[in-house]
Amino acid sequence: MARRVNGKPIMDRLPLFLNLRDRRVGVIGDGALAARRVETLFRAGAEVMLFSNAPNDEFNALKGQYQLSDLAAENAFKGCALCYFAPEEGEEPDAALLAQARDAGALVNVADHPDISDFITPSVLDRSPLIVAISTGGDAPLLGRMLKARLETLIPTPMAAWPRLPARAAPRWPKS
Repeated sequence: MARRVNGKPIMDRLPLFLNLRDRRVGVIGDGALAARRVETLFRAGAEVMLFSNAPNDEFNALKGQYQLSDLAAENAFKGCALCYFAPEEGEEPDAALLAQARDAGALVNVADHPDISDFITPSVLDRSPLIVAISTGGDAPLLGRMLKARLETLIPTPMAAWPRLPARAAPRWPKS
């Protein structure tokens, strides 16, 4: 039975929206998932440090969005607020690297390993300033993708400006 507080079930994770502008974030990986993380983090304003021995071709389009860093460097993760580990399929997460990142004060995410992650990354519908995050905690990724697809049809891109409408209309409202 699920744990409860005041009759309500306890959440497995606390949903947060982080301001990463000018904060250092490490991405560890060579493949497509690492490339997607770099792109998303750069769009969020993060200073992205890529730790990769052989970045795949997808990184070519991301030049200027990351700084290539060396895992062998002393204090490689120093100053990183977050670290995303994107192991290739079948590759096991490196426990020593995870510990090194945590020792440096970073919160850690390991793709497809919520059990050893400090945080998870939800599916995101970005209609900035409206941002919708959907997570099933890794238990039902198909459901999360289906919900996101449905929301994409309900919240089309032109609606992105809607949350700003009241602010623009405010000066015309009568003063009370």
